[in-house]
Amino acid sequence: KLASEGDTVCQNILTELGQVMGEIAGGIAKRLDLTLIEFPMILMGSVFLDRSCPLLVDEFTTTIHKTAPYAKIKITNQRPVLGALQLALEEYAHQQ
Repeated sequence: KLASEGDTVCQNILTELGQVMGEIAGGIAKRLDLTLIEFPMILMGSVFLDRSCPLLVDEFTTTIHKTAPYAKIKITNQRPVLGALQLALEEYAHQQ
């Protein structure tokens, strides 16, 4: 909330966090050899759902796309286990 109200310290924290998370996710994508193919990148949690200040998601997206330009960013409000199940079902349907 503070970041969306103009608090520069909060904005800097969210921007830096997005960059670090994007670098980590990009490193994982590279290790898994996903850098040249399209794949879903699911973001979960209240900090991603609060779009009043998109700094975190925007910086994450910009950063991961430097390493994995075809990563498709999706934000979900589901619990992680449900998100994993949804991905499995989508993959199964895609292969049929």
